[in-house]
Amino acid sequence: GPLSVSGSSAAGMVTSQVPVKDEEITSVLSHQYGVPYIDLSGFEVDPMLTRIIPADAARRYQVLPLALMGTTLTVATADPTNMPAMDDIARITDYDIEPVVASERTLQDAISHYYGPPPPS
Repeated sequence: GPLSVSGSSAAGMVTSQVPVKDEEITSVLSHQYGVPYIDLSGFEVDPMLTRIIPADAARRYQVLPLALMGTTLTVATADPTNMPAMDDIARITDYDIEPVVASERTLQDAISHYYGPPPPS
């Protein structure tokens, strides 16, 4: 009858009311750009790596160094599409940069954890 709701609009109503989790956005980015996703909450960063990217750069670009293989530095970022940032990091570190996607929240937590809280502005 006239009261039947088509499946698509009902689904649309439901999804629009559910806040999308940080992690879900991240995995979409990961699939879209073919960049691996990393869950930083369980990841241990080698403190040696944090010397490669200075704290101010890590905070400014929101990147965290994860691994170094030869001349390739793997960094976690919430925005793998930010090529200028990746280029700057490559210039600063003198390594080839391989981005992986992390959720913004866990990335910020990890940067504060490994680099200390940002200085008061």
